Amino acid sequence: MIPALRGFTEAGLFTLCRLVEQGARGFTNFRARTAIKARSFRVLSCLGRMHVDGITDRCLTSAKYTFEGLSAWFPKALDERWESDQIVVTVLFEHR
Repeated sequence: MIPALRGFTEAGLFTLCRLVEQGARGFTNFRARTAIKARSFRVLSCLGRMHVDGITDRCLTSAKYTFEGLSAWFPKALDERWESDQIVVTVLFEHR
């Protein structure tokens, strides 16, 4: 497990937290004596616009989440309620 990988995208600084390597398929051409080695990782969380030392880094006191493209998976959320230990988002199974 890699605790943090810091880099950047077009949107700015990014930190990927808790990367775990997954099985990845490469390609070997025995006739040409060449090979492509592939690596694939699964990421627990992504923190945009800043670099931190990992998910346990104590540099933050609070954070707010956002999702992009969620409407491709779910209909529009009817309610979002922030509680002390959880965030509850209500989504209907069917449109009314």
